[in-house]
Amino acid sequence: MAEVRRILEWARARFPDTHGPLDEGMDWDDDLQVQVEDGGWHSVALTLAASPRFAEAFREAFPGALGEAD
Repeated sequence: MAEVRRILEWARARFPDTHGPLDEGMDWDDDLQVQVEDGGWHSVALTLAASPRFAEAFREAFPGALGEAD
């Protein structure tokens, strides 16, 4: 959850007024899913939808996060 929090805090700070549906002209939107599995395991999925300018800023802020080869 610390990684999720770090990403969302960055996004809110870097693009504070453009969070929402991309089809309405916003730069980014998110969907956070957290489930508690059997045995107390937590499953966390963060999905980001991003405009090209958000995606580029994300790549610069979090190099390697997308698993892209250089």
